[in-house]
Amino acid sequence: MHRDRGAEVITCLLSVPQFFINLKLFIMKKYEKLEELEKLVKEITDLKKKQWDLHKEISKFKDGFNYKVDTQVYGSSTVYQFNNWFSAKDHMDYYYGDNGIVILTTNNYEFAKQVESHPGMNGHDIILSF
Repeated sequence: MHRDRGAEVITCLLSVPQFFINLKLFIMKKYEKLEELEKLVKEITDLKKKQWDLHKEISKFKDGFNYKVDTQVYGSSTVYQFNNWFSAKDHMDYYYGDNGIVILTTNNYEFAKQVESHPGMNGHDIILSF
């Protein structure tokens, strides 16, 4: 049996341009996905910045009550003062018992009732001040 090498070469040469077309399409799709990823990363970065700006603005708001959160992490203790319940709770939410505990002192009785079983309290009582 005799094989026609010429037909194989022509078929191979015809498929080379198709290979480059497929490669170009593959690269374009990857580039589109990278552009989409970059767009999503920019979006989430912008949202995080906006969230940070909102947190700073909220932390300035005074609701008329006092909030002192004693944060104990690995043997050290730091006391933080907050102007409103949201900022105090936001700080408390970072701690869940295993990574530290918090002890709340406040004159906001309603807030104290809401967070009395907070995992960061780790069974500690809330100190109500007047």
